[in-house]
Amino acid sequence: MNLSHTPPSYSMSDSIAVELYRWISSRTAGLVATMTVILGFRAMK
Repeated sequence: MNLSHTPPSYSMSDSIAVELYRWISSRTAGLVATMTVILGFRAMK
């Protein structure tokens, strides 16, 4: 078994998965913040 050898397709898909994860996490953080603000304003009324 040669663990140091990794096929290029794996590293390619891995980098894409990391980018996708970063994008989704940033979008989710913004969505959660927006929902928190909206719910906060609703609770204050």
